[in-house]
Amino acid sequence: MNISAKLRKKGRLCDLLFAWKIQNKQIICQLMRISVLITFIILSSIQLLLANSAKGQNMNSDQVTLGLDNESLLTGLKKIEGQTTLRFYYRKEDIKTLTELNLPNRKRTIAQTLEELLKNTSLSFRQIGDNILLERSGMDINYQIKGRIVDVNHKPIAYTTVSIVKPELGRVIQSTHTDTMGVYNLTVQEAGAYLLNVTQVGMDSLSIPLTISNRKVLQLPDITVTISTKQLDQVTVIAKIPPIENRGDRYVVNVSNSTMATSSSLQLLKVLPFVRVTPAKEVKLEDKNTLILLDGRPVPGVATSDILDNLKVNDIEKIELITQPSAKYDANYGAVINIITKKRQTVGFTGNLIGDDSQGIYNSGSVSANVTYKSEKFTITGRTSYGHTNEYYLDDNNRVESSGPVIQRLQDSTRRLYKNNNYSVQLGADYKLNSDQTLGIQIYGRLNHTPGNFDAMAKFRSVSVVPDSIVRTNSLFKNDGYTFNYNINYHLLTDSAKNDLSMLFTYTPYKLTLNQSAFPKLYDGEGAFEKDISPYQTYGRSLVKIYIGQADYVRKFNGNQTLEAGGKFQNTDSHNLQSYSVSEMTSVNSIAGYTTNTDLRETIIAGYGIYSKNWKKDNLSFGMRIENTTTSGFSLKNYNYINYFPNAKWNHQYNNDYSLSLSYGKFINRPPYQELLPYKVVTDQYTIMQGNINLKPSYDHTFTGNVRIKNLNVSLEYTHTTAPFFQLPVDEDAGNQITTFAFENLNSANKFSLNTYYSLDIFKWWNLGQSISTGHNSASGTVLSGRSSLNSYFFIANNSQTFNFSKKIKFALNAYYVSAGNVGLTKLKAYGNLDASAIFNISSKLQFTLSGEEILKRLKYHSMSDYGLLNSEVYTSSDSRRIRVGLIYSFGKSQIKDVKKKLGNDDATGRL
Repeated sequence: MNISAKLRKKGRLCDLLFAWKIQNKQIICQLMRISVLITFIILSSIQLLLANSAKGQNMNSDQVTLGLDNESLLTGLKKIEGQTTLRFYYRKEDIKTLTELNLPNRKRTIAQTLEELLKNTSLSFRQIGDNILLERSGMDINYQIKGRIVDVNHKPIAYTTVSIVKPELGRVIQSTHTDTMGVYNLTVQEAGAYLLNVTQVGMDSLSIPLTISNRKVLQLPDITVTISTKQLDQVTVIAKIPPIENRGDRYVVNVSNSTMATSSSLQLLKVLPFVRVTPAKEVKLEDKNTLILLDGRPVPGVATSDILDNLKVNDIEKIELITQPSAKYDANYGAVINIITKKRQTVGFTGNLIGDDSQGIYNSGSVSANVTYKSEKFTITGRTSYGHTNEYYLDDNNRVESSGPVIQRLQDSTRRLYKNNNYSVQLGADYKLNSDQTLGIQIYGRLNHTPGNFDAMAKFRSVSVVPDSIVRTNSLFKNDGYTFNYNINYHLLTDSAKNDLSMLFTYTPYKLTLNQSAFPKLYDGEGAFEKDISPYQTYGRSLVKIYIGQADYVRKFNGNQTLEAGGKFQNTDSHNLQSYSVSEMTSVNSIAGYTTNTDLRETIIAGYGIYSKNWKKDNLSFGMRIENTTTSGFSLKNYNYINYFPNAKWNHQYNNDYSLSLSYGKFINRPPYQELLPYKVVTDQYTIMQGNINLKPSYDHTFTGNVRIKNLNVSLEYTHTTAPFFQLPVDEDAGNQITTFAFENLNSANKFSLNTYYSLDIFKWWNLGQSISTGHNSASGTVLSGRSSLNSYFFIANNSQTFNFSKKIKFALNAYYVSAGNVGLTKLKAYGNLDASAIFNISSKLQFTLSGEEILKRLKYHSMSDYGLLNSEVYTSSDSRRIRVGLIYSFGKSQIKDVKKKLGNDDATGRL
């Protein structure tokens, strides 16, 4: 609540009083003399008022037996007076509203009894002789209103808008949202009559009259809201929620209140501030390693794009962009995106059918079906989908090698086509053991079959412009695999959401096989065929098993204090086989140096604790996460190390328009499992990829300051990274033009960035969002035995405009630009483009979507690396300029889908 006062000029009354003072100066002096005499008399006799009788009773030692059952404070005081010689003095108006008090019947001291009776009120007490005085503890009193919002099954409803209104003023005094436990907390500064308004999309709105008297903390009983019986498009919210809010450590995107016109959640993420979706559909927030959550539960890393593609925007309530994650989250993530779905309450069958198709150079499409059955005790969900995508990439790689007497040049152009076929099935069930406990189970399976081919052309030349020779290679490959998740969840919520316990157990088997056969041919510099080169084959197989056990506990205490604690056990068992063979005449010869069969075992045991405290305008939290990591395996180095990850945040809310926050966090970036193995893979005749058993994790130290000024959000961030790892050349065979690449640790990297976001409602139907990031990147390390370093300034802008023309038509336009910069020791050229999308609500059950991606031109990503004796330049483009259409048909009583279960294996699967 904001209270402000402006300096006011002297009014007529002030002028009259000043004139009276001049005219009656002598009378005023006489009054002052009298007041001095009265003060002297009071001070002289105060010791008599404070003196205790030698035979009187002491409230701190004498005891009474008292119990109350919905009785008033006045009744309790009379019962105490009946057992003692003490008498109470008070103002009737101070205690007349303190009724319906309950106190267990037992013996206590008088002081202890009064502390229980006056708890959560504005009254204090003190003994003066044989008298006890009850008085107000202060004039500046804040009254707290607490409670919980639940559904008809007594389950908490998160992110409900709860506001307090002063009827005579006709305006909202304060507004808040319930947390994940459905709990809200409001504050007013004076007693009186109020209205408590409760609003939630798809629910009936409530308006409850309240009278606040002397009780300092008003704990309301649970408020139950039900599904709206009216077929409204949206519940009218009294306090308007902005499309994007800044809450210090995160941005909250209120999707259900916005006009964002996209169909899938993956497309929606592209238009959000500071979020980037790579061509490989990897989602990054502020270019950090990002954890994706669905209703607070991790999405399996290997199935992220599949799940996000099929989660429709209609099912999303809001998205949290957590730029400063707490110690609760795995330290492997420097940012978190939490997608919060709309809560479904309807009993019976619900579901939807979804289909979309897109066309670029090649066609892609997917279909999915979702169904849910809900009863009073059970919630059963099922989902199945099939997707077929043709992923096309064109790579141009130019290498210059100058270690020998003659400069050698290799120009390698490769066309890659992946024909992905993905099948997925998900089954889940929740059983409500009682009003406080829920037991859930989930099974998720995904099969992948990807045939494809590579067409490569390599040109060699030394001094002349005309190539010395040309090698054309046609490669056929097949990539097959599966991922399964078997998960059990248990959730306990008691004591009006003051105790919250979650436990999970997850088993994840994962398998991937790769078969590739390459058939190279040699041509002269003019393109005339000379001979066939021996074909070669590459085979790889990875079998990974992940076991997870995790528990999280939250305890809320009086005084706005919260303690969070938890632990996690994660064991990963990996078996990997790599082989490389060359066909010679009628035989196939396996090349020993390129054939490996290794095991990798990793165990991470983690525990964390977080303490947070809320004041009227400040919030302070401290957290610590401790992780013990053990790795072992055949032909690998064994590691056993402990890491400490401290975390601290402070937020000050000046008022509803201005806030300031500071934070610090330490994070770890663990290498992908595959890169820790001693493998060698021949991707073509001139490029070898290999593992690195000496590869170490890197560590980030991030300092952030954030300021919000109305709709303008500004954050200043500095990150220092020790031992960052990138894919770098580790060996150069100049004679055979073969370059070997592997992930290597550099010395350090630093990033300084200034991030701003501004949101503006130009009209009621037109919203503009503008995010800008600018800063400086630097990195240094050793490559090919030489010292290398690189630094650059960068500028990233994202402009998102949404248009809500009517209830049936929404349109969105998103433009972005990324300046030249560097990632590690690689320079990146600038790029930018434009996306557009529209949604047409044909009926309450049928929706049509239309979108265009990379409308201006098909993007070509240009990168350059200079390592002294070896320089490279890479151009990469994909089939990303597309037009997409989609249909969503909903059936049953609701359009809202199921809440996904927590798997806990996000860190492990994200590194597969």
